[in-house]
Amino acid sequence: MKSKIGRSLWIGSLICLLPIAFGLICYNKLPDSMVIHLDYRGKPNGNAPKEFIIFVFPILMMLLNIIINISVAKAAVKGNAAKPLIGIGKWIVPIATVMIQPLIILRSINSQSPVNLIISIMVGLIFILSGNYFPKNRVNPIVGMKFPWLFNDEEGWRKTHKLSSYLWIIAGFILMIAPFIEIPFIIIFIVLISLIGVIPIVYSLCFYIRRKSNHINNSESSLK
Repeated sequence: MKSKIGRSLWIGSLICLLPIAFGLICYNKLPDSMVIHLDYRGKPNGNAPKEFIIFVFPILMMLLNIIINISVAKAAVKGNAAKPLIGIGKWIVPIATVMIQPLIILRSINSQSPVNLIISIMVGLIFILSGNYFPKNRVNPIVGMKFPWLFNDEEGWRKTHKLSSYLWIIAGFILMIAPFIEIPFIIIFIVLISLIGVIPIVYSLCFYIRRKSNHINNSESSLK
């Protein structure tokens, strides 16, 4: 198990650094300041030096990959988290790095590159894949909807993840079609946050409170 974890960690970290080579190849074609963020209309609203994009960004992503791999490895050892979700956790950062950094570079060379579209589709697919495996995810403190009141409530955890599965898949499809529809970003953002965060929290908390209330009532009845 440790050798597999170590192998994926090293391979993933090396993949995170691969875009540096692409950046060096394109170095002379790049402006000194590069666009790193676009608003929902695809207009630039954030810049950074090209050295940051080429060198610092991949290194930061490599460090993030190490942190995430160590975290999901703990869940893998305990054997509770769904294996596909662990796999997504291990490889999400390397895959994102080899896509995002080249896209930023290509956007700087050709301003018509569909960066927003590609990133939205990529993130949407990750949401759909993650949501698909949520029902198989057992209680653990690393992967999934990690609400404290669910750690000792297996039924609540299962029901919350079943609901979240549908919500994350819906959110994924919304992300994939968002670049094609004329809806203000703030509305899309509120809908997504509600789907992946607010609704699962409210649902799981209501379920927990109802279960606790029923337990108290049953205890009082047994004492009478």
